[in-house]
Amino acid sequence: GLALRETAHPHLVALRDETRETTQIAILDHWQVVYLERMLSPLPAGFMRARSGAILPAYCTGLGKTLVAFRPEAEVAEWAATQKFPAMTPNTITTAKRLLKELAIIRERGYGLDEEEREKGVSCIAAPVRNHTGEVVAAISVAGPVQRMPRQLAGSSMAATVMMAASAISIDLGFVDGAVGSYGAVSTAHGGRR
Repeated sequence: GLALRETAHPHLVALRDETRETTQIAILDHWQVVYLERMLSPLPAGFMRARSGAILPAYCTGLGKTLVAFRPEAEVAEWAATQKFPAMTPNTITTAKRLLKELAIIRERGYGLDEEEREKGVSCIAAPVRNHTGEVVAAISVAGPVQRMPRQLAGSSMAATVMMAASAISIDLGFVDGAVGSYGAVSTAHGGRR
């Protein structure tokens, strides 16, 4: 987790500065999301209860759904079949069938969304981070109050920015597939350790 956090840090800072919203990185541990680091928005962020070290269920967060989406499908289906998915808000996915459908969309689109599924008034865009073997080892996200986030999260320029930041971190971790684009942190942080 430490090398991952150190590698991601400058990118999370640049992403926070570019979007002016809270950025975070998390990993999946026993089907739960463990938040490794958070860069808080300079703007008031309301409640947003997740913090560094927090452990949350995966099914109702953008980070969690993104991390689960890139696990082996059979493993995910087996896990989902044994779970209950309590509603956190009116938007929470509460069935295994609906979750599996959402995970397929995330795999196809390449990033996950949380549209007030865990916390009313908060939305999030999350993208996978890959290591040198191409395995998804973490996910990063931008989260903020719905009134400041893009009205349509999917396909937004913010989603593209989150994807580019995740790609830049992946490249710093040794992943070699794909280009990064013009993401702000690449020139100053590429390959950099603090």
